[in-house]
Amino acid sequence: MQLAVLYEERDWKRAIQYNSITELEDFKKKYPNSQYNKQATEHLDDLYEERDWSNSSKKNAVTDYKTFISKYPNSSHVAQAKQKISEIEESINWSKAKSLNTVFGFQNFISSYPKSQYVFDAKNLIESLKESSSWQEAKRLGTISAFKIML
Repeated sequence: MQLAVLYEERDWKRAIQYNSITELEDFKKKYPNSQYNKQATEHLDDLYEERDWSNSSKKNAVTDYKTFISKYPNSSHVAQAKQKISEIEESINWSKAKSLNTVFGFQNFISSYPKSQYVFDAKNLIESLKESSSWQEAKRLGTISAFKIML
Protein backbone atom coordinates (compact mmCIF):
# COMPACT_ATOMS: atom_id res chain seq x y z
CA MET A 1 0.00 0.00 0.00
CA GLN A 2 2.78 2.43 0.88
CA LEU A 3 4.50 1.86 -2.46
CA ALA A 4 1.34 2.73 -4.42
CA VAL A 5 1.07 6.02 -2.53
CA LEU A 6 4.70 6.81 -3.32
CA TYR A 7 4.14 6.13 -7.03
CA GLU A 8 1.07 8.35 -7.00
CA GLU A 9 3.08 11.12 -5.31
CA ARG A 10 5.86 10.78 -7.85
CA ASP A 11 3.45 10.82 -10.80
CA TRP A 12 1.58 13.82 -9.39
CA LYS A 13 4.78 15.81 -9.02
CA ARG A 14 5.82 14.88 -12.54
CA ALA A 15 2.42 15.86 -13.97
CA ILE A 16 2.59 19.25 -12.26
CA GLN A 17 6.23 19.75 -13.27
CA TYR A 18 5.50 19.05 -16.96
CA ASN A 19 2.46 21.31 -16.80
CA SER A 20 0.87 19.60 -19.78
CA ILE A 21 -2.65 18.52 -20.59
CA THR A 22 -1.49 15.04 -21.56
CA GLU A 23 0.41 14.44 -18.32
CA LEU A 24 -2.50 15.61 -16.17
CA GLU A 25 -5.07 13.62 -18.14
CA ASP A 26 -2.87 10.54 -17.87
CA PHE A 27 -2.53 11.08 -14.13
CA LYS A 28 -6.31 11.32 -13.70
CA LYS A 29 -6.84 8.12 -15.72
CA LYS A 30 -4.18 6.24 -13.81
CA TYR A 31 -5.36 7.48 -10.39
CA PRO A 32 -9.13 8.13 -10.65
CA ASN A 33 -9.53 8.20 -6.86
CA SER A 34 -6.46 10.27 -6.12
CA GLN A 35 -6.46 12.92 -3.46
CA TYR A 36 -5.02 15.20 -6.17
CA ASN A 37 -7.91 14.77 -8.63
CA LYS A 38 -9.58 18.07 -7.71
CA GLN A 39 -6.30 19.95 -8.16
CA ALA A 40 -5.62 18.09 -11.39
CA THR A 41 -9.07 19.02 -12.73
CA GLU A 42 -8.62 22.69 -11.81
CA HIS A 43 -5.16 22.76 -13.36
CA LEU A 44 -6.48 21.05 -16.50
CA ASP A 45 -9.26 23.63 -16.77
CA ASP A 46 -6.65 26.40 -16.70
CA LEU A 47 -4.54 24.63 -19.32
CA TYR A 48 -7.55 24.03 -21.59
CA GLU A 49 -8.45 27.71 -21.35
CA GLU A 50 -4.92 28.84 -22.19
CA ARG A 51 -4.75 26.38 -25.08
CA ASP A 52 -8.08 27.56 -26.45
CA TRP A 53 -7.08 31.21 -26.06
CA SER A 54 -3.85 30.55 -27.90
CA ASN A 55 -5.72 28.80 -30.72
CA SER A 56 -8.29 31.61 -30.97
CA SER A 57 -5.53 34.21 -31.07
CA LYS A 58 -3.67 32.37 -33.82
CA LYS A 59 -6.80 32.01 -35.96
CA ASN A 60 -7.82 35.61 -35.23
CA ALA A 61 -11.40 35.05 -36.41
CA VAL A 62 -14.63 36.42 -34.97
CA THR A 63 -16.24 32.98 -34.67
CA ASP A 64 -13.28 31.59 -32.71
CA TYR A 65 -13.27 34.54 -30.31
CA LYS A 66 -17.04 34.25 -29.79
CA THR A 67 -16.71 30.53 -29.13
CA PHE A 68 -13.96 31.24 -26.60
CA ILE A 69 -16.10 33.85 -24.80
CA SER A 70 -19.07 31.51 -24.64
CA LYS A 71 -16.93 28.65 -23.34
CA TYR A 72 -14.98 30.79 -20.84
CA PRO A 73 -17.22 33.74 -19.88
CA ASN A 74 -15.18 34.47 -16.74
CA SER A 75 -11.78 34.27 -18.40
CA SER A 76 -9.25 37.04 -18.00
CA HIS A 77 -9.03 37.02 -21.82
CA VAL A 78 -12.69 37.96 -22.44
CA ALA A 79 -12.02 41.71 -22.68
CA GLN A 80 -9.19 41.12 -25.14
CA ALA A 81 -11.36 38.73 -27.18
CA LYS A 82 -14.14 41.34 -27.36
CA GLN A 83 -11.61 43.96 -28.45
CA LYS A 84 -10.32 41.65 -31.18
CA ILE A 85 -13.88 41.01 -32.39
CA SER A 86 -14.47 44.76 -32.62
CA GLU A 87 -11.22 45.31 -34.53
CA ILE A 88 -11.96 42.53 -37.00
CA GLU A 89 -15.53 43.70 -37.59
CA GLU A 90 -14.34 47.28 -38.07
CA SER A 91 -11.75 46.14 -40.59
CA ILE A 92 -14.33 44.09 -42.49
CA ASN A 93 -16.75 47.01 -42.59
CA TRP A 94 -13.99 49.38 -43.72
CA SER A 95 -13.22 47.01 -46.58
CA LYS A 96 -16.92 46.93 -47.49
CA ALA A 97 -17.14 50.73 -47.45
CA LYS A 98 -14.07 50.97 -49.68
CA SER A 99 -15.44 48.41 -52.12
CA LEU A 100 -18.79 50.26 -52.30
CA ASN A 101 -16.88 53.52 -52.82
CA THR A 102 -19.94 55.69 -52.23
CA VAL A 103 -20.54 58.75 -50.09
CA PHE A 104 -23.33 56.87 -48.30
CA GLY A 105 -21.05 53.88 -47.61
CA PHE A 106 -18.33 56.03 -46.09
CA GLN A 107 -20.80 58.12 -44.08
CA ASN A 108 -22.38 54.95 -42.76
CA PHE A 109 -18.94 53.66 -41.76
CA ILE A 110 -18.14 56.92 -39.94
CA SER A 111 -21.44 56.84 -38.04
CA SER A 112 -20.82 53.21 -37.04
CA TYR A 113 -17.17 53.76 -36.10
CA PRO A 114 -16.71 57.43 -35.17
CA LYS A 115 -13.40 56.76 -33.39
CA SER A 116 -11.96 54.49 -36.07
CA GLN A 117 -8.47 54.91 -37.40
CA TYR A 118 -10.08 55.04 -40.85
CA VAL A 119 -12.35 58.07 -40.21
CA PHE A 120 -9.84 60.53 -41.66
CA ASP A 121 -9.51 58.45 -44.83
CA ALA A 122 -13.28 58.04 -45.06
CA LYS A 123 -13.82 61.80 -44.81
CA ASN A 124 -11.19 62.42 -47.50
CA LEU A 125 -12.79 59.85 -49.77
CA ILE A 126 -16.22 61.44 -49.24
CA GLU A 127 -14.84 64.82 -50.28
CA SER A 128 -13.11 63.28 -53.27
CA LEU A 129 -16.32 61.52 -54.37
CA LYS A 130 -18.35 64.70 -53.96
CA GLU A 131 -15.79 66.70 -55.93
CA SER A 132 -15.69 64.08 -58.66
CA SER A 133 -19.47 64.04 -58.81
CA SER A 134 -19.55 67.83 -59.10
CA TRP A 135 -17.02 67.76 -61.94
CA GLN A 136 -19.06 65.11 -63.71
CA GLU A 137 -22.19 67.26 -63.34
CA ALA A 138 -20.32 70.33 -64.64
CA LYS A 139 -19.11 68.32 -67.65
CA ARG A 140 -22.62 67.06 -68.27
CA LEU A 141 -24.04 70.58 -68.19
CA GLY A 142 -21.13 71.90 -70.26
CA THR A 143 -21.68 75.52 -69.25
CA ILE A 144 -19.15 78.08 -68.07
CA SER A 145 -21.19 78.83 -64.97
CA ALA A 146 -21.21 75.14 -64.03
CA PHE A 147 -17.41 75.02 -64.23
CA LYS A 148 -17.05 78.32 -62.33
CA ILE A 149 -18.92 76.79 -59.41
CA MET A 150 -16.23 74.10 -59.25
CA LEU A 151 -13.47 76.68 -58.98
